[in-house]
Amino acid sequence: MGNNKLTVISSQGIEQWNTYGKDLVDTFLKHWPTEIVLQLYTEDIDKFSLSSDRVNLKDLVKLAGNDYKNFIESVPNNSIWDRCKKFSKKAFSIIDALDNTNEGFLIWIDADVKTKKDIPLSMLENICPEDCLTAHLGLTQYIKKFDKRVYSSETGFFIINCEPPHKKYFLDEYRRSYVERDFEGLRKPFDAEVFARTIKKLEAQHGTKYKELSPDLNLLGPFRKSVLAEYMYHYKAKHKKKLV
Repeated sequence: MGNNKLTVISSQGIEQWNTYGKDLVDTFLKHWPTEIVLQLYTEDIDKFSLSSDRVNLKDLVKLAGNDYKNFIESVPNNSIWDRCKKFSKKAFSIIDALDNTNEGFLIWIDADVKTKKDIPLSMLENICPEDCLTAHLGLTQYIKKFDKRVYSSETGFFIINCEPPHKKYFLDEYRRSYVERDFEGLRKPFDAEVFARTIKKLEAQHGTKYKELSPDLNLLGPFRKSVLAEYMYHYKAKHKKKLV
């Protein structure tokens, strides 16, 4: 990756902040290279009080605009779709960040990820090859309703190459999935499934490459067996002591 710019983003609401999200920020400030700023998207911008110049709060509702508003208002109210709405905050944060990142690499990190040791800048700069669209945690799962194994992903951490033509390919398809509410063929209408479908679709259409950060695609929790495990923990949000 050389000396290309790194943009790091995440998202959380004030409820997440008060339960586990503050740990993300505290450990980011302690262990990530000091030249990197965290762009933190939230719907609760007026409820946050942060003093660090290395955390930039961003108003998700304002920045995501009508596409986000229309999505939230249009999907049904039931348990699956309520969770889809929740995860869409992440998706529309990613969409806005990609709209405004035109060089280098965009890094996403979930609100329930804690950094446990100093991360060398060189590690972040070199984790995604320049000829790859993404570096991410892929996995395959047997899906009973499809009666086949399906490629999916663990999106607690991933990198997207924002150099042409990579970003445009990804952004156009990822955004389309949400704007058109196209979740056909997915196990669940969640961001990780959309991410994985996008990766595979672009591989088929454009021959785009990607790097797997975990070598064993059969792991349901690939984070803890990946190259990231030396530096970070990923906890299930509702069970902070349970690693994934």
